[in-house]
Amino acid sequence: MRHGVPVDVGVDTHSTGEMRFVKEQWKCAYWTKQKNALYVVDRAFIDFRYWDIRNWDIRKKEVKATVISRMKKNFKYEVLKTRKISDTMENEGVLDDFEIAPKRSKQTWRLIRFKAPCGTIYEYLSNDLTLEPGLIAFLYYRRWDEEKYFDAFKNDMASSKAWGKSSVSIEQQGMLGIVTCLLTRLFLVKTSGKLGLDEDKNLQQLKHEKKLQRYCDVSGAIGLCAFYRETSKITKQVWRFLRGNFIRKDSEQLYERQLRPVLTGYLRSLPDTVTRSVMALHLTSTSCDIWEHV
Repeated sequence: MRHGVPVDVGVDTHSTGEMRFVKEQWKCAYWTKQKNALYVVDRAFIDFRYWDIRNWDIRKKEVKATVISRMKKNFKYEVLKTRKISDTMENEGVLDDFEIAPKRSKQTWRLIRFKAPCGTIYEYLSNDLTLEPGLIAFLYYRRWDEEKYFDAFKNDMASSKAWGKSSVSIEQQGMLGIVTCLLTRLFLVKTSGKLGLDEDKNLQQLKHEKKLQRYCDVSGAIGLCAFYRETSKITKQVWRFLRGNFIRKDSEQLYERQLRPVLTGYLRSLPDTVTRSVMALHLTSTSCDIWEHV
């Protein structure tokens, strides 16, 4: 989640329930067997019995995994006690932190009520009893950004927009979307390194500075959100370039005319025009080297 890079990908061209997908497709994935793992998932992934098993007693050599999700209105539970909320920056916006006993679970869970800067109140559910409530709320906020990021691939690869209509072709396009994401990240790291740039200090710098300024000026702003950089949408733009030019013959002119403006726009917040000009000259040859593999 820190870098927005997928480590394991499952593709299914049929309509499959989330928990069924987890139980059938992820059962052999190495990272689901890791002890002390923390999963941040959508509400559709909440199956109390399943997560109770994942969070079993570690002395019995079972996987000690915990989960964070949004609360469902139809969940029935009993409030056991109210947890004390420490007065720290990471807990800004937290209204309540309850320990609850869900009707379908044999373990203790947490219900956290969080007020966003816009005034909306959210409720989060977790069986992790060690993390600060503000951190749990922030991690779900981070997950939501990741979901919207990769949701762009799903929308652009809908059957009505797909290059091919068969399940095989749609699956291949899905994998190509992930490849595009990884190559984009590699390209940015390679380019920044050659030019002596620090990627984190220069990419989307103006937007991030405004977020920090808002935290300093506006009462009620959330500290963790202020210091968090959202996942870039650059991969979506590159994906659209690939989709629109998939059957065209690659050439330096094509990259120069259509791909370079996208990448230079992404790096537009560099501190001086000299560096920006050097970067523009460098992008065409670098992009040809990387994207010819796609």
